[in-house]
Amino acid sequence: MPDPDFVRVAALADVPEGTVRSVKIRIQEFALFNVKGTIVATRGTCPHQRSSLAAGQVCGDEVTCARHGWRFRITTGEPLPPSGTYAKLDRYEVVVEAGEIWIAPERVIP
Repeated sequence: MPDPDFVRVAALADVPEGTVRSVKIRIQEFALFNVKGTIVATRGTCPHQRSSLAAGQVCGDEVTCARHGWRFRITTGEPLPPSGTYAKLDRYEVVVEAGEIWIAPERVIP
């Protein structure tokens, strides 16, 4: 990966379709989701009480926080009812190249 903003975080084989995996870059936790073959990187913790999203339940394009049940659409970061927030889940730029997953931890997708 020639772009120095990207950090290799996992092999594509480590995140099978329909699963989530937690990874850390320095001290920041990220969640890697495989949604129908597309890798999506989000902040790794729920904005409510910082519970790990990798411990949550993934169903299609949604993740439910294990601690209090807040739900988010993985591909957009939008909160879903009955979440008590309007805050979006931060998503980050991802590149999959030669079977490796790379994240740009400073590049939040608007």
